[in-house]
Formats: sequence, structure tokens, C-alpha cells
Amino acid sequence: MQELEKICECVHVSGKHILPVFYDVDPSKERKQSGIYGEAFTKHEQAFQQDSQMVSRWREALKQVGSIAGWDLRDK
Repeated sequence: MQELEKICECVHVSGKHILPVFYDVDPSKERKQSGIYGEAFTKHEQAFQQDSQMVSRWREALKQVGSIAGWDLRDK
């Protein structure tokens, strides 16, 4: 998640583009952070209570990448 956060930061600063590959993942669940993503973030929030801003940045990075049109490779 820290790497994803850093990638999003670099994209914002440099203006470059990324093309995500969604392998065996539903991008809408990633974007909405539902299902296993919601469960994982609940665990992260509990584990990192002292740095809730970090988890918020992770959520935002995942939402941002999930909103980018990329390759969806489910069932292929």
C-alpha cells in the first residue's frame, strides 16, 4: 500500500500516467473498497490506530487507481 501511495504521489507531481492491470480483481470493489478490501482496511485501521492518516492515504490511493481505466483480466 505504501508503494501504491508513492506511485499516486509521483503521478500527481509529475503529471505522468499509469495504466493499472486488474488481475483477478473487480476494479469497482477496489474503488469502493467493499468485500475483502473493506475487511482488510478495517484490520489496517485497527493495527495502525496511531497513524490513521496513513490508512486514509492508502484508501485514497486505492480509490484513485481503481478509478483509472486499465486492463481488467478477470476470467481471461
